[in-house]
Amino acid sequence: MFIKDHARRLFKDDHSKSTRNSFWTGAIDEEVEGQWRWYTNHQLLNYSSFHATNEIQTSNEDCLILWGGFNMDWADYFCDAQSHAICEINIEEYQQSLENPQAVG
Repeated sequence: MFIKDHARRLFKDDHSKSTRNSFWTGAIDEEVEGQWRWYTNHQLLNYSSFHATNEIQTSNEDCLILWGGFNMDWADYFCDAQSHAICEINIEEYQQSLENPQAVG
């Protein structure tokens, strides 16, 4: 999650209060260890925010999470671990889904 506006900063601040919260970001490094790409379009990430204790990459941890235990800094983690998801949607599609919920889905 790139903190580029106030709303995203509030999200991070609110959810980092619990060390049990973690969120999948949608980035993976399973092709080349340490080379993070978005899962959906394979574009390289141009930003990083790893926690100092999680900079060492291991070959069996290929998914990027925001980890509450690290104040929502990034962590390289096991892809099959249980975590929350963050979804980004088009605002027009979201508004349409609120107006016509039967069309979603």
